Amino acid sequence: MEFLYHGSIVPNLTCLKPVSKLHNGLSDAVVYLTANRAYALFYIWDANHNIRTNKWVTCAIKNGVCTYYEQFPDQLKAFYDGVKGYLYSVENRGFEKAAEEDMYVSKSAVSMEKCEIIDHVYEEILRMESAGKLEILRYQSLSTEEQNRIVDMMVEYIEKKHLLLSPSSEEAIFISTYYKEAWEKANRL
Repeated sequence: MEFLYHGSIVPNLTCLKPVSKLHNGLSDAVVYLTANRAYALFYIWDANHNIRTNKWVTCAIKNGVCTYYEQFPDQLKAFYDGVKGYLYSVENRGFEKAAEEDMYVSKSAVSMEKCEIIDHVYEEILRMESAGKLEILRYQSLSTEEQNRIVDMMVEYIEKKHLLLSPSSEEAIFISTYYKEAWEKANRL
């Protein structure tokens, strides 16, 4: 039987309630689950550690392989080093398939069957990479053109969200902390 996973920093969950928005643009609230254990690790998001309430997950699953895309130097380490969390799991008993590969949703509460404590999320991610279950595209490995494209994309994001006008907002603090080059470039424009 296939297991589906859900990553969280919240301990002792026995039931997951549908609180996430369905990615189809509708307002349906759902529980997201994934058949890809490596992918679930990135959802162990510590808002205090990362100074951002909403998750900032830059990975995707293609052909069964989870690939994490760094958008600034040492992003993976910055987000997950020192973070502890939990991987909750449940047998896949016919959950609705989501549009994304290896993703499932439930519009009803889901009772969890197992919980795995992840004491060091960053170390577990690196272990999954070493085992060949995860690919990490590190920022330092990108060409200068690719790095510049990411910086420009983030400058556009800063402008679109008007973050320079509200530098003390959570979003502005997050972007200025982690996307330093883009933040500095946006300030020069």
